[in-house]
Amino acid sequence: MATEHDVDDDATSHRPTDHPDDGASADDRRADDGADHSSSDDDVDDRSTDDDDRSACDDGPADNGRSDDGATWPDVDHDRDDDHHHGASADDRRSDDDHHRVRPAGRVMMRRTERTNERGAVLVETAIGLPVFFMVIFAIIEFGFVFRDYTSINAATSDAVRVLSIAGDDLDADHRTLEAFAVAAVALPDDSIDTIIVYAAAGPSDAVPTACLSGSVSGVCNVYTATDHLRDVTDFGCVGTSAPDRFYCPTSRDTAQISADFVGLHVIGQRDLITGFFGDVRTLTATEVLPVEPRDR
Repeated sequence: MATEHDVDDDATSHRPTDHPDDGASADDRRADDGADHSSSDDDVDDRSTDDDDRSACDDGPADNGRSDDGATWPDVDHDRDDDHHHGASADDRRSDDDHHRVRPAGRVMMRRTERTNERGAVLVETAIGLPVFFMVIFAIIEFGFVFRDYTSINAATSDAVRVLSIAGDDLDADHRTLEAFAVAAVALPDDSIDTIIVYAAAGPSDAVPTACLSGSVSGVCNVYTATDHLRDVTDFGCVGTSAPDRFYCPTSRDTAQISADFVGLHVIGQRDLITGFFGDVRTLTATEVLPVEPRDR
């Protein structure tokens, strides 16, 4: 059976808990509830705004940089973003932008200047080198012809002097020598041979006597022209005043084995130069000396 004290305790335990604002008026409680509802609405609005911003950022790339009204968004300057991230000032960024704008033009001007300088250098080098180049080419051509004629004259002289040595004291020895020379020098121009001298040499290295360069000398040398080989053989033989071999007659040459004479052949030729840069004419000479072939045994 419950006592009165127990009834009071149960009543006390089921009594509502006192609210802290029990002492506040009804108007104050209503004002607080309105403020709470307003704060909740603001929080919802902020969250909605953030969601819209994220949605706009997500939709940006899909729109290819275009806004809702169709305008094109400017490209993002990543260099400037880096400057912002690194804390660069606005003046520094503008200076860097100016530098990037000026540098390509400067490179173009430098390249143009370099190309202009190179062209000028090429012109100067060409002006200096081209004449030298052509002079070298002309020299090669000119002296190539000169060398060819010189070797031809020497070869023809060597062939002719062997005939002269073998002919010995034969009456037509000089005529045969002139014919041999003409055959060996067939590659030379017709006017390249001026003089052919047959002379009595004192030894294998004896040069042509100076007097013979002006004409035939009695007992010393016979001087011929390049066309004397065309003369008839009867014009030779030391007979008469018109015989071209009368000054150093072949029959006077010693063919003894012990005391055989030396005979020399000296040829004077010339080569007309083409360009004229190195003169007009080059004189070419060749000399060969051999002992007369002995005949008495």
